[in-house]
Amino acid sequence: MTRRTSFTLLCCASALALFVAGCTTKAHARAEASAAFAAGQQQAMIRMQQTQAPNVTVHGTVRNPLIPWTEGMTLAQAIVAAGYYGPKTPSGIIVVRRGQAFRVDPSQLLNGNDPPLEAGDIIELQSLSTGPREMHAMPRS
Repeated sequence: MTRRTSFTLLCCASALALFVAGCTTKAHARAEASAAFAAGQQQAMIRMQQTQAPNVTVHGTVRNPLIPWTEGMTLAQAIVAAGYYGPKTPSGIIVVRRGQAFRVDPSQLLNGNDPPLEAGDIIELQSLSTGPREMHAMPRS
């Protein structure tokens, strides 16, 4: 046998070994794909449960817009927890609850009229420069 023939046989044997080692049956491939799919589904469910934790969202000049809601939480507590850093008291506050918006007068809030919040409430802190966001604008009375 020549060197060239030996080299060719060695290459063919190596290729055949790699081919056989990398092959899987259809049933094994299906089982691996099914396991990967199930693992992905499980991770997605965990993420969904984490994002569905009761929260309050605060829009405006805040450092932490997503606040974990707790029983008895009030509007003032949520604004403080969100880290409001506006230069002045907000010019307007709107709370959106289950699609219904209601205004809270900032001066009334400072005088102790502090409404309780519910999980899922969205608070919008308005300033004179930003005004109301269009999605939560309410008709004027």
